[in-house]
Amino acid sequence: FYHEPGDHAGELETSVMMHIAPELVLPLSDAGDGRARKFKLKGLRNGLAWAPRTWAQVTDDTGSGNPAEANSESGEKHLEAVTDNIASFLTELGSADLENLYE
Repeated sequence: FYHEPGDHAGELETSVMMHIAPELVLPLSDAGDGRARKFKLKGLRNGLAWAPRTWAQVTDDTGSGNPAEANSESGEKHLEAVTDNIASFLTELGSADLENLYE
């Protein structure tokens, strides 16, 4: 669905919000380009370890990912796919034999 999903307030999250609560999304012309500073520590930068980020230090506009191509239609498709996947899993889980979960 996405050219550049982003991490926070990028194309993916913005598209979803445009679909479910468009009144909360500012015009995309007001959005930044989503550039984010990376951790200096190699282990945090490459995903070996995790730490919360201080958004005001990571980005100039608290977005991490470019929302420029965000649109409601992509958000709707994404939500449908996610909802279908979760519903399928919950249906499968509801009928699973919890004493026999391994193949």
